[in-house]
Amino acid sequence: MPAVRTKSGAYNTNHPKYFKQLGKQIDCGRFKAMAEVLMYHAQKGSKAPEVIVYPDDQRVQTALNAAIEHAWPFVIHIEFRRSLSGEKRGKFMAAIEGLLTAHAAHSFALNHMGQLTAVEVRRLVKQHQNIYFLTAHTNPVIIRRSKQPWVNVFRGEVFCPEWKELLLHYADRFIFALDNVWETHWRELYLDQMAYSSRAMADLTHDVAHAVAHGNAERLWRIPMLDK
Repeated sequence: MPAVRTKSGAYNTNHPKYFKQLGKQIDCGRFKAMAEVLMYHAQKGSKAPEVIVYPDDQRVQTALNAAIEHAWPFVIHIEFRRSLSGEKRGKFMAAIEGLLTAHAAHSFALNHMGQLTAVEVRRLVKQHQNIYFLTAHTNPVIIRRSKQPWVNVFRGEVFCPEWKELLLHYADRFIFALDNVWETHWRELYLDQMAYSSRAMADLTHDVAHAVAHGNAERLWRIPMLDK
């Protein structure tokens, strides 16, 4: 599905060009989703800069209003572990929960599980009916090759007990996803990640595996349903 592009140097620097680019994409009518919106992104070596944009920023609000207007889930990128701590972490969490409350009828999804623990995720899903979690970069294949503090939801070749319990009890809140940025992600890493996911899904009940693997995505992004 074609998604409106949000990430750019213009977004990072709050340049007027960002709003022009965003509006042009939305107005053309060819897009069916909104790409993830960076709010806190830690620096990744020389490849990606640190990005700090709070939810009340005009850049976020403009994208959010468009997503609400088109009934597109609003995908948020916040890395809550390591670099984001103390007062700044609390401020981001409060702001996100403020969005969830203010727009209770709209769907929000945290990419990479927000780098949150299972305990933190459980609290959010219990308190907010409109939050979802994308599983990108939460498997050993990526974690072994990265210096970033991604959340590992696996133990061996199946889901950790605490994550499996969450999946079983809140199957409608989790969405299988990958974050294929570089060429290697589409080659050997893709096949390895899919193998991990396939084995782990087989350890769940059929209905839960179906929901997490693709059913929830089909429902939220209004994709024609695949056969069960």
